Amino acid sequence: MLPKRTPQHISETASFKIFSNKIPDNWIIRYVTERDYGIDLYIELVNKDNELTGDLILIQLKSKKEIKWTKKGTYNLSGIQFSTSNYWYSFPIPVFIFLVDLKTKECYYDPVKHEIRLNFDKFLYQESLKYTFIKSISKIDKTDEFSLIVFQVVYYIESYRERFDNEIEIGRASCR
Repeated sequence: MLPKRTPQHISETASFKIFSNKIPDNWIIRYVTERDYGIDLYIELVNKDNELTGDLILIQLKSKKEIKWTKKGTYNLSGIQFSTSNYWYSFPIPVFIFLVDLKTKECYYDPVKHEIRLNFDKFLYQESLKYTFIKSISKIDKTDEFSLIVFQVVYYIESYRERFDNEIEIGRASCR
């Protein structure tokens, strides 16, 4: 008898291969070598001139054999522990969940802090959150320039959201 590879490990490997084939080749994947506590890897964005930007994204990869989209084209990922959402919320840089459909080999994303802001009442009461993926806008594919632009806009909104909110408050305070 020999050791057997678990279906979960096979799915994790498959999802990583699909994910890495969906992002631009010049983006840098930085592996997390310590045990996984809700972050699987980091991505550093590289611009079209291949300049390193310092723009980092923390990634949690999830996979499904097949994503069952609603009629409205959404999918709710649930079952993530509150402690994991809280951990993600504490990071000063954006955390994204990437959901890989193993059947279609497609990849979708959801920014964690956006979902927490939308469901802050549940977050405050330490209830589990659902993360909603929208098929029409959260798909990423390096062969689809529009999907990359949308992803980068979402990333920059998440990355600079706190600074923007602070500037608004400073502006309001100076007007009083």
